[in-house]
Amino acid sequence: MGTSMEFNFRIIESQELDPDFSQAWEGLLSGSTNLFKMYQAPAWWGHLQASGDGQERILAAVEDEDGTLVGVLALQVRDIKTSFSFKRRDFPISSFHCLEVLGSQFLLPQEDAAYTAFLDWVWTQFPHIQGVYCKSIPEDSFAWRFLESRSWQVGGAPVYRFSAARDFFVCKGAPTFEEYLSTQFKKKKRYNLKRQVRLMEEAAEQELEFTCITEPGQVAAFNEHVRTICRKSWKASKLEVFIPDYVQDDAVLTDVAARGMLRAYLLFLDGTPVTYVLGFQYRDVYHYSDIGFDEEYARFSPGSVLLFKLVEDLIENTGLEWVNFGIGDSEYKRQFANDQVPDDSLIILRGTLRNRWHRGLNEAVKQAKEKLKAAVR
Repeated sequence: MGTSMEFNFRIIESQELDPDFSQAWEGLLSGSTNLFKMYQAPAWWGHLQASGDGQERILAAVEDEDGTLVGVLALQVRDIKTSFSFKRRDFPISSFHCLEVLGSQFLLPQEDAAYTAFLDWVWTQFPHIQGVYCKSIPEDSFAWRFLESRSWQVGGAPVYRFSAARDFFVCKGAPTFEEYLSTQFKKKKRYNLKRQVRLMEEAAEQELEFTCITEPGQVAAFNEHVRTICRKSWKASKLEVFIPDYVQDDAVLTDVAARGMLRAYLLFLDGTPVTYVLGFQYRDVYHYSDIGFDEEYARFSPGSVLLFKLVEDLIENTGLEWVNFGIGDSEYKRQFANDQVPDDSLIILRGTLRNRWHRGLNEAVKQAKEKLKAAVR
């Protein structure tokens, strides 16, 4: 495949996916190492289409010159805003009308020609689109190497990176939970974690109950418990919207469960819900999505106890090999993750004067902020 002309991009108009197409799509994902591949899966696309949220989305099949499916692009139209923070306040800088790549990385052949052809197709097919947004591109990915080798300029399209590369935390499974503990934590830390679990068990007059939620019939009760916990968590006093989107409407998470992609957890102390994890599963990856705990039980470190038991469950009872902790840095991620890969969010911008100016403005603000930080230290 030497030129972009060898790739054909075809928009899938039908709401109902052809079974052969879905099977071929799954085949492409079977070889993917993308930790966000769940968001590129046929089942997740079906869930988004069924949600009725009014969001504009585009599904494109990518075929080679022989008509063989070689890529699938799940895209979402979205305005991406940039800003800078000062004294805990966010100040807007720019806004770009973008196609967001669901799953962040491109489900395309790992060839320069395929990536170039995709961008050419976007600029031609969607003249109103100002950029292509990727939420998480790892440094060790083909996409990163492709963009870096072109000095973050692709055919006149400048790339805006949101930050210097940040650490993205993941946990790789082990043959047994005890082996994971012995390689992940020093002896004293292993003792303290097990002690936290034991103290919580001893605090229970009856029992400490650990529950896994995967079935549609479990969703309504799970959501009600999550809402109860959130009202008693730090989120209620700090955040304007403190209940996760996915538990506000039972029908949404019920649909995810019906597609076999839900794996959530609850911890009860004597029948009282204390802490939760909302998570999703697809192929070999577990997505650790949202957590919360009742502040009344903070002395027991319920979040750490639940995460301890969650990792144990995943290793001992599932075929899932990776825990994707998602974007952002937290102490619990540093403790339980055993691998980290630098990544970044970025926008590949259409090569217009307006976009070049805004990219320059954002870069100038970013550099000024870094200089200010250095001067204050």
